[in-house]
Amino acid sequence: MKFLSELWHPSIYNSPDRKGEVCISILHPPGDDEWGWEDASERWLPVHSVESILISVISLLSSDTPCTDSPANVDAAKQVREDLPGYRKTMEFAYILVSVQPLNPSSQITDTAFKQILNNALISLYGVVNGSVHYDIIAVTSKLPNGLQKVGLKCANEHSQLIKNSLSTASTASTTFLGESYKMGVLDSANTPAILNPVTESEYKQAQSAQFQS
Repeated sequence: MKFLSELWHPSIYNSPDRKGEVCISILHPPGDDEWGWEDASERWLPVHSVESILISVISLLSSDTPCTDSPANVDAAKQVREDLPGYRKTMEFAYILVSVQPLNPSSQITDTAFKQILNNALISLYGVVNGSVHYDIIAVTSKLPNGLQKVGLKCANEHSQLIKNSLSTASTASTTFLGESYKMGVLDSANTPAILNPVTESEYKQAQSAQFQS
């Protein structure tokens, strides 16, 4: 199992070859652990289901103080041990809602196009890209009757202002992807998911379920 979005956690691999992979006992091969970190009962068993695996992952991510024994992400584990308040601050999220107007009436923006445009805007303004600035596109609406689309973003709280500045100052010339241009503007932002109310519940749920790949 792996996350498609960026996650900073001791049990989520961050190396290029295994980025996003979940390191959790329930998914480890059955039998005894050769290193002695886990009992056989903690590892994979045929009785496990998709539900039990997801419950374990949710429990892993919701822990106030993540386990740092045998970490998949050594740097995140080091931060937990040495600067727990700083780690918790890193894990705080902000939500941003962006309006998008395709200049071509027959075109619509996709998550791939939006991500490329945002990365280009970040590079232009700050010289950084996704990986240095952590964000996740959680929903893109279809075109509304007024010709606009809405894009819901979830990002590290410390990066929200960088993203808003990049989108607010981007010119139409720089918000182009594969020959299609868009006008963009930040509608609002907040530190709770309430900002995503304009995105339908079904769109939000579909976007969340798409974050898992097994």
